[in-house]
Amino acid sequence: MSHDDDWTPEEREQLMQELLELHFGCHEDPQALEARLQREPALRKLQADALAQTEVLKQAVHPELAPLDLQADNNRTGTEPASTGRRWWQRPVGRITAVAAAGLLATLTFLAYERVAEWNIHEYRAEHL
Repeated sequence: MSHDDDWTPEEREQLMQELLELHFGCHEDPQALEARLQREPALRKLQADALAQTEVLKQAVHPELAPLDLQADNNRTGTEPASTGRRWWQRPVGRITAVAAAGLLATLTFLAYERVAEWNIHEYRAEHL
């Protein structure tokens, strides 16, 4: 911690977080923090530390990856569409069909239960009246 500031470690951490939020565009009140940056040289030094930390954060979020090989599988004949390898539940139409089928099954089950209950009521009345 420099001699220019009188921040506690908690205040320094909070200011560092606010400076990072300002840099990434998600600070609640950027105008107030920018005005404070112009007034306080110690805060500008802390901003330089925060900007150095942003590069580390950007690399952590977007690590270097090897390029993906998106070539078609050699086992395909060339007449099949590339999406045939997907399972039915991985396709939007398959999921919609599954949900519709589940809804239809639930409705039919309810109607069958209701029909059985009505039949039981009718039989009870026939026996007791």
